[in-house]
Amino acid sequence: MPALVVLGAQLGYEGKGKAVDLLSQEAHAVIRCQGGDNAGHTVITDKGTFKLHLVPSGILWPNVWCFLGNGCVVDPWELVTELGSLRARGVDVSYFRVSALAHVVMPWHRELDRLGDGVGMATKLGTTGRGIGPCYADKMLRRGLRMADLLEPDLDLKLARLHALKSAEIDMFQPRASVVLPPPGKLADALRLLGGELRDFIADTDAMARKFANAGEDILLEGAQGTMLDIDFGTYPYVTSSSTTAAGAFAGSGLPPRELAGVIGVAKAYVTRVGEGPMPSEMPAPLADTVRQRGMEFGVTTGRPRRCGWFDAPQAKYACEVNGIDGIILTKLDVLTGMGPIKVVTSYEFDNDGRDDLPARLYGSPKLTPIYTEVPGWDEDIAGVRDWSKLPDNARRYVELLQRLVGVEIVLVATGPHRDDIIDR
Repeated sequence: MPALVVLGAQLGYEGKGKAVDLLSQEAHAVIRCQGGDNAGHTVITDKGTFKLHLVPSGILWPNVWCFLGNGCVVDPWELVTELGSLRARGVDVSYFRVSALAHVVMPWHRELDRLGDGVGMATKLGTTGRGIGPCYADKMLRRGLRMADLLEPDLDLKLARLHALKSAEIDMFQPRASVVLPPPGKLADALRLLGGELRDFIADTDAMARKFANAGEDILLEGAQGTMLDIDFGTYPYVTSSSTTAAGAFAGSGLPPRELAGVIGVAKAYVTRVGEGPMPSEMPAPLADTVRQRGMEFGVTTGRPRRCGWFDAPQAKYACEVNGIDGIILTKLDVLTGMGPIKVVTSYEFDNDGRDDLPARLYGSPKLTPIYTEVPGWDEDIAGVRDWSKLPDNARRYVELLQRLVGVEIVLVATGPHRDDIIDR
């Protein structure tokens, strides 16, 4: 059972890139299982800061295979750019592969994402506009292009049919739309060139992953976004378009579930969210601004400021139950230094009834009221501390409180942005 799943246990942006990078040094392969370039992972090493949008975080370690699995959707223009950027900084990308089965994000997906966000709803969803949802929709409607198609001789025919269909869809947004798609022939030429650049990287990654597993090699399955953004178990409809849970990791990689060795959840010492959707523990503006600046809470992909809130224990407990999380990596504890008293959501009141469980369908209900516990903070600088005993008493008590409330052991605590700013408990 060589496969360890690493995923977000909150509303996304938990620091999964740092966690996967840390664990990748012992792995034979890292497989990203879902999402597209709407997700961003930041890793800080001695060589500087790397902002990854598609390529798995394990790429920064030598001789580690890094796959974009069949559950991902891939913008080939962005992928070629990202690989080129990594090469330019001296990163070896020869161990990178993208699944031949992964679907291709096309220019019309981006346009439809931008035009369709919020149509028929009371408010916008706040998508990244990267075309992820429309691409997944086409996948489910069985009318998408896959990475393997970039290498096939009938690409022109497939593109001509899809171009006519998507042009008609965009026309439905007139007069809002002032979009003219590139001609199908021009698109085919561009994709053929991209296919040529990516030819050596497009592979049957699911078969490769099973071969590694059969040989007993250690594999990391890397999730994007967070549990509360899962298409089924998240704050629907304010969610992403794929399965962000541990179960989704196997559907998106081609590995059989029997290979599961364990599940690691990544959670911040507080919570953040980008875009619209419920966030019951959201901080008031002045306090949120302070946390945002200290924690550099701005989207890696979009640059949008993240909303900030207090740690939500019922929500984290729910994520642990849905995913079967065995241990938690807690990130950005240092951001709470000097904040004064710290609040934690310990339970909820729903229609005057207390409850410490949290079905996702209730998460955005106006009848849901968070119940807080307030604990003392700490003023001592803990940035970069790597020894549990050297943390202030109140910082240790805070971590231990979160562990008791969630019911899962916090195994690692991050105290700074660098890959080595970590406490192994």
